[in-house]
Amino acid sequence: MINAGSQGGGDDGGEDRGLSVRSGPLRVGGRAFCPECGCPLFIRVSARPDIVGLRVGSLDDPSEFRPEADIFVKSAQPWDHMDRDLPKYHTYPPGRAYTPSG
Repeated sequence: MINAGSQGGGDDGGEDRGLSVRSGPLRVGGRAFCPECGCPLFIRVSARPDIVGLRVGSLDDPSEFRPEADIFVKSAQPWDHMDRDLPKYHTYPPGRAYTPSG
């Protein structure tokens, strides 16, 4: 997933199927899905309206982006071969959580 800054826009004119979810106490967010196939496109979390998490697979050309870190490594599967040169974090990197204080 790519975290992109949100300027309140970013609409390419296409439609998406939105879903409002509550993932914890007062953590309401929105997820958008492709109206044709149902694939997840992006996520917004109400605690961080400045961030939009884009699904890399939803991009026409994801090769422009490079990973900065491996996150949530505490729950990584044994078959997930991570880049040993990237920093590893058990959850979010410091200051990058979806919570204002994180």
